[in-house]
Amino acid sequence: MQRSLVGSEMCIRDRYTIPTGNYTVENKAKQSTVFVVSDSNSDDVSECLKLASDGEKTRLTVKNGYHIELSMYAQILLMPEQ
Repeated sequence: MQRSLVGSEMCIRDRYTIPTGNYTVENKAKQSTVFVVSDSNSDDVSECLKLASDGEKTRLTVKNGYHIELSMYAQILLMPEQ
């Protein structure tokens, strides 16, 4: 995990490097935001998922050369899809 200050949003996000692939994301907090961000350019956000309730699920794709970042206080369960 690496924390980064994101310019345009001026918020701190936790950074996680995960394998390329498709995932099911389940929210484990009141609300969470998941960003898929380029490793080489933090302004290149390919996906932004806003999960508004505990237990909410959605799908996420992480491409080669990208990682995920979570908003403050976000808690998610990330499950690889077969």
